[in-house]
Amino acid sequence: MKKSVMICLVLATILSADCKFGPNGTTICEDTGLVWQDTAKVGRLKLSWEDAIKYCEGLKDFNGGGWRLPNMRELQTIGRHYSSKGFKHMRKIIGSSEFFWSSTSYAKKPTKAWGVEFTSSYAGYHTRPKTYDQYVRCVKDL
Repeated sequence: MKKSVMICLVLATILSADCKFGPNGTTICEDTGLVWQDTAKVGRLKLSWEDAIKYCEGLKDFNGGGWRLPNMRELQTIGRHYSSKGFKHMRKIIGSSEFFWSSTSYAKKPTKAWGVEFTSSYAGYHTRPKTYDQYVRCVKDL
């Protein structure tokens, strides 16, 4: 019973996704007020946690900066959206299990940080050592 309830909840959130392609390699999610980096580089770039934070903070686009590594709550919203019309490059790498960094450190062990592992059917939440190279997707406010 729990499994079918969970599947229904996941499907309901996916179907309510409100993301669309934006300009210059972005995906805009109006329901969360977030703009996500959505370029081919997202599916290839792997960095340590510290380097991921620096990379996002250094990004510039047609509207300037303001990019950051998403916190755990922001990153979890992709779990609702990654099968929607947006996130074209996310869908290309799902199928294998891929972990994306969040900016949220693991309180019980500061040498680890939270992230989301996306597969073709679910998004799982885990911690990894901050020294590991993992995928990066930057975000900024709409």
